[in-house]
Amino acid sequence: MTERVAEFLVSDSGGVTLSVRPPLPFVPDGVRIRSGRIEIYGETKRLLFDATADLIEAIGQVSGLLLIEHPASGPDDPRELELLLAD
Repeated sequence: MTERVAEFLVSDSGGVTLSVRPPLPFVPDGVRIRSGRIEIYGETKRLLFDATADLIEAIGQVSGLLLIEHPASGPDDPRELELLLAD
C-alpha cells in the first residue's frame, strides 16, 4: 500500500497549493476550514489535514487552493483542480 504524501505550499504572491501523491480516493468539490484543520471534501468523503494559523489565513485570503494530484507511479501527468473555500 502506498502511503499518502501531502504538502501545502504558499507562494510569495499569496496563492496556496496542496500537492498530493497518490491521487485522492475521490474527486473533491471544495475546501473548508473545520476546527483549525483543512478539510478537502467531495461526494460523501473527506480528508482532514492539520494546518497552522498562517496557512488557514492564506487559504482564506485567496478563497481556496490549487490541488495537484500526482500519480502513484508511471508517466501520467498530474491532475490540477482549483478548490473554492466553502463557508
